Amino acid sequence: MPIHKEVRVRIDWSKVPHQDYVAFVAGIHASLASNPHFPNPPVDLDFVKAKLDKYRTLVAAAADRSKTVISQRNSVRQQLDALLRQLGYYVEFVSNDDPAIFATSGFERRPNARVAPEPLSPARILKIAHGANSGTARITLSPSLRKVRHYEVRYSIQETDATPDSWISVLFTSANGPVSISNLQPGERYAFQTRALGKAGFTDWSDSTMFIST
Repeated sequence: MPIHKEVRVRIDWSKVPHQDYVAFVAGIHASLASNPHFPNPPVDLDFVKAKLDKYRTLVAAAADRSKTVISQRNSVRQQLDALLRQLGYYVEFVSNDDPAIFATSGFERRPNARVAPEPLSPARILKIAHGANSGTARITLSPSLRKVRHYEVRYSIQETDATPDSWISVLFTSANGPVSISNLQPGERYAFQTRALGKAGFTDWSDSTMFIST
């Protein structure tokens, strides 16, 4: 009788944006380094780190749309994919269907019929900067590798330390790069919060981030 594996590793990252992929690989490296559950990884983690550093540099350099740099970036990503697949299968085997051990690896589980949709990681506001035009805020949100249907950002003028009574909400389909909020009143102090919607529902609202419009 075949053995049904409850914990299987997700090994397809083709749709993950480049900056999110950098963060994902960095998380894998940090999670596996000195992890007592996975003492003998099949590839050298220092080698993975070196490839990641090269890839991060090429991602930044590819902003000028050089075909040569883009080709180099994509080639290094393919090499990283191959290294991650080896690590992923190793983690899956060593975890031996223990989800708690698997979770320490930094890898994501592949959904199966017996696994309910996992809730999204809490969405956060990483940075708010002034836009090029008066009354505009550029907001950097935390990315998520799990499927996000949309992000919701709400904001309100913060006149006191009390929680605002009313908010204005804006929906965004992606956090791949800063999102913009416009028509803010110059000189006013605003509170911003965000949350994300996935298959398991909304995350909680983030803590308020304050911003003074100009």
